[in-house]
Amino acid sequence: MRLLLLALLPAACAPQSLVGGRSACPGAALLVTNASRVAVEQLYLGQGGDLIGAVPLPPGQAVRIPLPEAAAGGLRLVWVDGHAAEIPGFNPCVTPRLTVEEGALQAGR
Repeated sequence: MRLLLLALLPAACAPQSLVGGRSACPGAALLVTNASRVAVEQLYLGQGGDLIGAVPLPPGQAVRIPLPEAAAGGLRLVWVDGHAAEIPGFNPCVTPRLTVEEGALQAGR
């Protein structure tokens, strides 16, 4: 019994992540801050649809986006001018903040 508990301890102490394509952090949200000079038109996480919606995120603005339960995989962002940036293997449970910079993305806690 003691060995079983010790074997399970690392998994219990690990940061929440994506398990089986589903978010292990229910109710998670991503705070997106647009610090670039161009509006953000689209944001995708994994195979899901656009998370930004019909109204682009203007420069200097921030939005808190509730994440779908099945959020997993790479993150892709598209500016209104057509440029795009990606973060492969993005985990919103570990890095719930995204700062959009000039032509780049910065993920953080």
